[in-house]
Amino acid sequence: MKVTVIEPLNVDMTEVKNMFKEKGIDFVVYETKAKDANELYERAKDSDVLVIANTKFPNEVLEKLEKTKYISIAFTGFDHIDVEKAKSMGIVVSNSRGYSDICVAELVIGQVLNIYRELNKRGVHSGYEIHGKTVGIIGYGNIGQRVSKLFSSFGASTIYYDPHQVGTSTLEEVLRSSDILTLHIPLNKETENFMNYDKLSLLKPTAILINTARPSVLNTNDLARILKEKRIYAVALDVFNDYDLLKEYDNVFVTDHIAYLTHESMVRRLKICIDNVIQYIDGNIQNRVN
Repeated sequence: MKVTVIEPLNVDMTEVKNMFKEKGIDFVVYETKAKDANELYERAKDSDVLVIANTKFPNEVLEKLEKTKYISIAFTGFDHIDVEKAKSMGIVVSNSRGYSDICVAELVIGQVLNIYRELNKRGVHSGYEIHGKTVGIIGYGNIGQRVSKLFSSFGASTIYYDPHQVGTSTLEEVLRSSDILTLHIPLNKETENFMNYDKLSLLKPTAILINTARPSVLNTNDLARILKEKRIYAVALDVFNDYDLLKEYDNVFVTDHIAYLTHESMVRRLKICIDNVIQYIDGNIQNRVN
């Protein structure tokens, strides 16, 4: 059996390599990203099991895989691979859910503190407190729930919208009531452009909007329109499309998709995605997404 890690996972793989060697499994790790689809295919073509991170895995590569039967994604999101296409080919796909819950939630708090207290601004200036604010959470999975706990520890009130959870508020209630609105929904056909002009228009003009989920759950053109109309206090984006539409606004704060990225989370990610592989080899499937 051959297991191939087709891109770097940003953590020491020595112990993992030794473990697979002891099991008699051919284990290959690539320490650079593939330059194009052809190189991606060359890396993957002879493998029974693939480990991928966030590199786009196009159907033109997937369709040519004759040997691969299992893919472990070292990421929570899986919209960069056609999991239904993989399923039709008999390929099981799992993700590494849970590895970034802590660090994503912590970054959300950091983004709000940065905006409310203007941490990059020199001199004496007055800011705002999280205490007493209403925090709206769109998507109340593990990350959304952890975000809620952190904000509650600051003395904020939290409300959430999630059609898959019991006790959810209405979407309109969350949008109209929130001083801080944070997005934690996956990207799929139902959530693409979920936050559009109509929904953004319901926010308070004093509200902060935060997106650490996926870029396309927020319509960038509509957000730019809201910013131009001065109908929102500030926006913090860890993921985004078309930054050129937003860069003129000094109340837009961006980080370059680092919410998931800490030393600790990378160790957790490796453990989860490799455990997925081991469980598959042993005849068990966990964290399946297709």
